[in-house]
Amino acid sequence: NLLSGRNINTVIDCGAYRGDSTASLINALAPKCIFAAEPDPGTFKKLSAYCENENRCSVIPVNCAVGDKCGEIEISASAGRGSGASGTTKGAKSKTVPLMTADSIAGEQKIDLIKYDVEGDEWEALRGSEGVIRRDAPSLAVSVYHRTDDLYDIPLLIKELCPDHSFYLRRADCIPAWDIVLFAVKR
Repeated sequence: NLLSGRNINTVIDCGAYRGDSTASLINALAPKCIFAAEPDPGTFKKLSAYCENENRCSVIPVNCAVGDKCGEIEISASAGRGSGASGTTKGAKSKTVPLMTADSIAGEQKIDLIKYDVEGDEWEALRGSEGVIRRDAPSLAVSVYHRTDDLYDIPLLIKELCPDHSFYLRRADCIPAWDIVLFAVKR
């Protein structure tokens, strides 16, 4: 694991789904606190139930999408992996949900890692993280497979924000095999 042995105390999990990625982060890194953001109302209920039963780490569920500004956004709410920006999931119900930046979620809390899997809105979520990224220089784990240009544009943005980080591309061990994550790790 690229982050093993690093002092990761506080994490923001953007796109926490039902808590599966949060649990993986706890298993791998043993942080003290995770802010777990999930916009889909149905999935958020499952995430909240997971958080109530998680006793290895303080997990704070945040019912919001993560983007480049605070306000509201319309999403396709399927209570499943197909939830995302409105219009991305055929047949899903549209819901208006809170939109927050990672900067607003973090507040004054020092952040050691931010994970982004926000169904194609990673660029916007990174833009909404600029303050905490410049302040704390956290490691980043960013999904770069949702949009074709993300594989090129996101590393350039992160290089601008994190000039002292090393970059690694990794494919998640899952089916289908297109889940590619860019890790930006402070040297």
